[in-house]
Order: sequence, then C-alpha cells, then structure tokens
Amino acid sequence: MPTPSMPGTTAMSDYKNAPPDILDQDNSLLVRFHGRMDGLHTGAFSEAVLSRIRAAAGPVVFDLAEVGFLSSVFLSLCITAAKTLGPERLQLVNVSPELRKVLKIAGLDAGLVTLTPH
Repeated sequence: MPTPSMPGTTAMSDYKNAPPDILDQDNSLLVRFHGRMDGLHTGAFSEAVLSRIRAAAGPVVFDLAEVGFLSSVFLSLCITAAKTLGPERLQLVNVSPELRKVLKIAGLDAGLVTLTPH
C-alpha cells in the first residue's frame, strides 16, 4: 500500500532505488540520482560516480529530483566531489526543502556547492 503524501510532495515509498544515470550533456556531466541515498545504496555506486567526476572537463550537476533521503555517505560523496571539482563546478539541482535542510546542516550550502531549489 503506498504511503500517503502531502499534496505537492512525493511519498518516500514513491522513490525507487536504482543506480544513478550518468549522462554527458552540453559539455557538462549530469548525474541523476534515484531513491534513498542511504549508506548501502550510495556505497554501491559512489566510486563509479567519483571516477566519472574526476574525468569530467566541465561542470557537474547532481539532480536530486527523485531523491527522498540523504545519508552521511551521500554527503561525503558531495564533499569529495566538491573538493575534486571546486565549488564553481558542482551544482545540486532540484533540491527539495527537506533535502536542503540536511545539506545546510552539513555545511554544503556555505559555498562548497551551488544548490538550486525544486
């Protein structure tokens, strides 16, 4: 049975855990994440994502539109990516208010990455 959600929001159960889509688009790298970014799920793909980030020549965009939860492992991935790329090259887009709170608590809104709302 689906978890009820508030109007205009998506229930956690509506997000499906799947590996991220990693796409080269217009001289940038788009990484579209899906589901809960918990330790188990994020740990399964973080090295592959970091490998592509290290090879990227242009900006990198993390799309969080289909993400309902962020763990410390995902936050660590964001910090490593930001340190590898520099803050001007990493952007997190489609960040929900709930995820923005987590990113703010982790200090990722303090110039380390660019956050773009949902």
